[in-house]
Amino acid sequence: MRESGRLNQGDGRESRGRDLERAVTMAEQAVPLKAQSASWVKGGLKSRAGTLLLYPDQLVHVGSKAAQIGAAFGAIGILVTRQIANAGAARKVEAGGKSVMSIPLATISEAHGQKGKLDGNSIIVRTTTGDEYRFGGVKFDRWSEDLGRALTNAGRQVTFTDEGLTAK
Repeated sequence: MRESGRLNQGDGRESRGRDLERAVTMAEQAVPLKAQSASWVKGGLKSRAGTLLLYPDQLVHVGSKAAQIGAAFGAIGILVTRQIANAGAARKVEAGGKSVMSIPLATISEAHGQKGKLDGNSIIVRTTTGDEYRFGGVKFDRWSEDLGRALTNAGRQVTFTDEGLTAK
């Protein structure tokens, strides 16, 4: 805004300051605390390859066709497509869509690890509504501390047990 041919610095600075503050807050929310390639296993048989991301307020799985296609090209294909899938996962969370599945931390009641014969390590997450989610290819012991801290920071009371963790 101009007054007497000069820029009114007060109004512009205040507005830019609020915009910058809002942008920083949104950017902080958009940065995952942890991310790893993982498959979301549905019904024990079907799985969707992609990336598991932990945010301050939610646990998110982002499915990726690239990660699914990589398996057809062996170990090198898997490594390359995992990198591609992981790099784009945070952008997909912001955009939303069918490939994004989110579990609010406020609804997680327990989580534990499981070692399977066919699918290796998995994290099992149960919610307060009784829903259960399984993420294959992920070791619980590498996620438990970060998940517990995020749940605590989200206002949940977390207890670690021999099997995993519970949140109230």
